[in-house]
Amino acid sequence: MGPPVEHIPLARTRVLYLGSAVPLETAVGLEALQMPLRERYAADSSSSVEGIDTWLSIFSSGMVMQYVGDRNSVTWWPISTLHVCAAVKCVVGPNCGEGRTRFVALDSAAGKRSNHPPMFAAIMRRTKGIKVLECHVFICKSDQAAMALVQSCTHAY
Repeated sequence: MGPPVEHIPLARTRVLYLGSAVPLETAVGLEALQMPLRERYAADSSSSVEGIDTWLSIFSSGMVMQYVGDRNSVTWWPISTLHVCAAVKCVVGPNCGEGRTRFVALDSAAGKRSNHPPMFAAIMRRTKGIKVLECHVFICKSDQAAMALVQSCTHAY
């Protein structure tokens, strides 16, 4: 058995968890996030976004999700299961291709113009059951919070 794993806290923020979806089109980069984000986030402003009020913490060893209303509901993903993560915003319009909805990097020109909330998305490999990739989607309260989550995951990985 190796040395004990250190769990150094890197970031913690309150988010709205929108759930997860399996990326089927590709597993590479920002493209891998497009289909799961479209599935979990309703881009039309007529419908309200529903999710679970959650604390999301990034440690040097992994990512922890804990529902605010249920302290016993804790989900842990080892950092080694991280496949892709990004801070994004939704862009809607004629230049977005099929479906007219696209998710772009938060710090891109289109991301800076978007009125949609900042989101953090992470594709993780399941650790139990069928070992598929799952994209977990979170709405953040600020651009800085979304970027801090990405930076912390990158540092931990």
